[in-house]
Amino acid sequence: MSMINKKIGVLLLFMVLLSFSAQAQRTTSVKINEVLVINEDNFVDDYGKRHAWIELFNNSSGTVNLAGCYLTNDKSNPKMYMIPKGDVLTKIPPRQHTLFWADGQAIRGTFHLNFCLDPNGEN
Repeated sequence: MSMINKKIGVLLLFMVLLSFSAQAQRTTSVKINEVLVINEDNFVDDYGKRHAWIELFNNSSGTVNLAGCYLTNDKSNPKMYMIPKGDVLTKIPPRQHTLFWADGQAIRGTFHLNFCLDPNGEN
């Protein structure tokens, strides 16, 4: 392989790596956008139930994968609910949001938390 071909190969590899890093954003780009503790007439979950919810918003220009991040309602237990890895739906596109249901029923899926929000307490 000639020196020019090696340089072209290194340049192409560098460009590919740059394109991957441009697509992946940090989870610090995700913010809590809205929290609804008492849900009497708002969104219903995929089971037709109204529960408290937490909305996260990706304010970056790239997709953010929330897999492996944590949500909690207890400062003393910051790792109460780990967002599962391997679910393609945990990838939040640029300038988009997602809802997590605070229904205490994590068995219902990735977006159902293992804790509830207390309307009379600190969350």
